[in-house]
Amino acid sequence: MDYAALRRIRNSGCEFLTNFSGEIGLMRQLRFWSCRRNHEIYLLSYEDNDVGYVSFVHREGSAYVTIVVLPGYRGKGLGKLAIDYLKQFYNPIVAEIFASNLRSIALFEKCGFHFSGAGGDKVVLRFPVFPN
Repeated sequence: MDYAALRRIRNSGCEFLTNFSGEIGLMRQLRFWSCRRNHEIYLLSYEDNDVGYVSFVHREGSAYVTIVVLPGYRGKGLGKLAIDYLKQFYNPIVAEIFASNLRSIALFEKCGFHFSGAGGDKVVLRFPVFPN
């Protein structure tokens, strides 16, 4: 895993992350990723460049997903490809998104996720176990 690329990508979209929206340094990132249990992360590549990542935590019988794509590569279908891939292996999948992040909400809804709740400034979208 290229942790420097991962940190660069993560920090480029940190304002959209619901768990911690500040920039992080390499040592904090290494501690964070090495201490996580039931957690997987994959880099997204486009034309041989690391341009995003998908991470998810297995918790409470669901896969909680986070997708971050560098600004210059958004809108190229990478998020949709990642979600479609995950849907083949994980069900249910949950995404917790800031209510103001309309682009991300639209992406997950386009991929078949449905609103399942809200709290504070966040909404929760879920890909159902048994789709309607």
